Amino acid sequence: MTETYQDDLQDLDVDEDKKFWKNAMDSGLLRAGGPHRWSRKMLLMGAVSASLLLSLIIAMSVSNAKTQSKLSELEGSLANLSSSVKTELQAVQTTAQKANEGMTRVKSSLEDTVAQLLQVSESVRRMDELDILKSYVSELRCFMDKVKNNKTSSICCPSGWLLFDQSCYFMSAERLPWDEARDYCVGKGGYLAILKSPQERGFVSRRTMPNYYWIGLTDARTGSWEWVDKTPYVMVREEWMPNQPDDWSHHGLGGGEDCAHLHIDGRLNDDHCSRRYYFVCEY
Repeated sequence: MTETYQDDLQDLDVDEDKKFWKNAMDSGLLRAGGPHRWSRKMLLMGAVSASLLLSLIIAMSVSNAKTQSKLSELEGSLANLSSSVKTELQAVQTTAQKANEGMTRVKSSLEDTVAQLLQVSESVRRMDELDILKSYVSELRCFMDKVKNNKTSSICCPSGWLLFDQSCYFMSAERLPWDEARDYCVGKGGYLAILKSPQERGFVSRRTMPNYYWIGLTDARTGSWEWVDKTPYVMVREEWMPNQPDDWSHHGLGGGEDCAHLHIDGRLNDDHCSRRYYFVCEY
């Protein structure tokens, strides 16, 4: 008996074809719009990618343009700053040069001043030597006069000093505060005048009127009036200007009035010790 398998082979083919198409349907390849739908998705993704790429390129271009603009502005600012710095540096250099020139002039001026001071110092030294020489001449003349007139008990006063009752008096030609006047007299070997008798005060006041002259009378040390040799002053109101001494404190100089001077008529007045008056020395 002869067997044929053609139908079976055909059925197998048919079964295999059915399986293929069934798998294809299950995988979605043959669903509605299958292959064409995949093509549209690909095209859409490509278009979106292209759009994003274009946007990125445009953004980078704009960013580059802004960066170039910022760089241009920065270059301009740096150029302006460089110019300003250069101008300031030139100004500083000019100022330094002028300062150096000024210092040179000051140095030269100081050198000239020092030279002049040395000349003045030398002149003062010579004047002091001349004053000493004058004093020696005056003392020698006084000694000769005493021998000639047999007045060996009298003293001799330096040139410019006046003799009265065994004391010498010097009326200054410059004004000083009381303390400086006291020191000046001490430097000359004497003291501010101590006028203890009416005759002595009359001799001095006739030569001081009508100016103010400090004398050696003060109450600064103890609050009571005393002479510079610390002997007490005996108050005589007639020797003072009216209502004096009053220790007036409204002069704006601080403190009261602790030093006495001869007024324009020769009477006494108290005043602030810082005022600059002529003065009388005695020795």
